Amino acid sequence: MLSENDIKLYLENEFHIKLNVEKISYNNFRINLDGTNHESFFIVFSVKDDIRLTIEAEPDKYGRKFLENINNSAPKKREMFCKYWEKLGTNRLTVKLNSIPVSMNDFSNNKEKWDKFNLRYSVSPYYQEGEDKNQNIVHALANIMAMLLSLVDYTIEGYEEGGKTDIHASKYERNPLNRQLCLLAKGYKCSVCGFDFEKTYGLIGSKFIEVHHSIPVSKMEEGHIVDPIAELYPVCSNCHSMIHKKEPPYTIEELKKIVEDNKNENR
Repeated sequence: MLSENDIKLYLENEFHIKLNVEKISYNNFRINLDGTNHESFFIVFSVKDDIRLTIEAEPDKYGRKFLENINNSAPKKREMFCKYWEKLGTNRLTVKLNSIPVSMNDFSNNKEKWDKFNLRYSVSPYYQEGEDKNQNIVHALANIMAMLLSLVDYTIEGYEEGGKTDIHASKYERNPLNRQLCLLAKGYKCSVCGFDFEKTYGLIGSKFIEVHHSIPVSKMEEGHIVDPIAELYPVCSNCHSMIHKKEPPYTIEELKKIVEDNKNENR
């Protein structure tokens, strides 16, 4: 079973934020943000009988800020949240408002304030034979965490899209939250050539891919809000390099056509 430190290191590496991970009881853990934002977000998860992963997120007596942030979430953010919800499966992920299960449509259009919010995601940690269970557990945690952080509009300091760092004037940071949401929605196959790292390299290639911004990060205005589904694409390293062979870069569709035309010429 994963340790508190394993979970902490994986998620902190994915999102570049500090977390508290506490073991509540055997196979039950509580995760929340470290520092001044600790009341804005938390997750409780458990693995039952080594065959069922259950992730729950809801405010407790210290999580009032989390509830307020969800209540005040923008319609666009709720709409995007529901797209990720659909991707994970309505049979696996349920949302309750005031202890009552709601549909995606109800959640998107709800204009009332509520006193309780609960998200529950339940899935087998064994997706395919031979896969690493622990990797699947932390990957599922990262997906739920990304969904919730995007909903409450939490900003990862230093990783805003289009924001320059102080280290080098021409270096632009990419928000790891948007990367996670893109991959949740679109998977890990290259959007251009269909290359699948896991199929070729086995477990060491699992959940590995690069993410391309269709709007170059260097062209974004400060504070640009990225739509991970509309603007981001998983691509293999080769296709990513080819996309940037010209300025402005090739679009995904342009490069797909080049690949297809070249295949036809060589048949």
